Amino acid sequence: MENRLRQFREGQNISAAALALAAGVTRQTVHAIEAGSFVPNAAAALKMARKLRTTVEELFGEPYPTEHLAQVEMAVPVHDGQPVRLARVGSHIIGVPAIPFAWPEADGIAHSAGMALPDQDRLENRIAIAGCDPAIAILARHLAQRTPFELVALNCSSTKSLDLLSQGKIHIAGTHLGKAPGRNLRAFTFASWEEGLVVAQGNPKKIETVADLARRGVSIVNRETGAGSRLLLDRNLRRLGLKPASVSGYTRFASGHLQAAWFVSAGIVDACIAPFAAARAYGLSFVPLAVERFDLIIPQKEFAAKAVQALLASLQTASVRNQLSGIAGYDTSRTGMEVDF
Repeated sequence: MENRLRQFREGQNISAAALALAAGVTRQTVHAIEAGSFVPNAAAALKMARKLRTTVEELFGEPYPTEHLAQVEMAVPVHDGQPVRLARVGSHIIGVPAIPFAWPEADGIAHSAGMALPDQDRLENRIAIAGCDPAIAILARHLAQRTPFELVALNCSSTKSLDLLSQGKIHIAGTHLGKAPGRNLRAFTFASWEEGLVVAQGNPKKIETVADLARRGVSIVNRETGAGSRLLLDRNLRRLGLKPASVSGYTRFASGHLQAAWFVSAGIVDACIAPFAAARAYGLSFVPLAVERFDLIIPQKEFAAKAVQALLASLQTASVRNQLSGIAGYDTSRTGMEVDF
């Protein structure tokens, strides 16, 4: 789309990161909008116009189309940019926060004596995947709805997922560490994300850098050893000459990005390091620190399997890419592309 967003932003000496923070999107999304390859939603367009002290019409030419917009009544308060699910109740369209809160799908109960197996034909159509990206659920839903294949996902750190792959316990490992354990492996980009400080809505404690985590009265929840978020925190602490012991909560751990963000949303801690998608899920504020690429590592011996090929084909579809960019806030410009380490 043709627009004057870059002209207004640069004319006011506003960085893409600052505009992204004001609009509740990622820096990559701002650049994509400026390049004309991404169309912002109504809320983001209005926030950008407000930040740049102009109108949507001035930024994007014609008035933003509203023919597909509907009045939605939220069951509980939500923040702008927070993902929601919709249902029609009587004459109203009701929205509820799309936060994971359900009994997990399961095939049985673990027991030392063994387990009763489900229909084993179903097991042949399943892909075991491990990693820390919560948006793998988007890919899982697409596969379940459009193909006969299913994802069985394990939420764990990038280091753990690579360990499991090397042990032959999963089909695919997800990682944002930029490395793989050995030869005969192929890597495909899932998406790129911004990782940074997830803080309470409005950032009441003014946490802007990793150095602020060492302030008195600020606490965090960390990730386990080997997690990419913890590695990012440790790199920044070393650069600043700060010891881990100076950060309250450094030894308090969450098992994943969404759980870490939940600690912040519940007011248990003031901050964590996680992707923008985790902040968006709970309507929290976000301060970007780094851009990282999340890749799917596939052993060559698994590559020709029909389920794996269906998964890779799904990464090329507009529906998956649109949800990764629009819902999770990811950069999908390289999604599905094979990469070399």
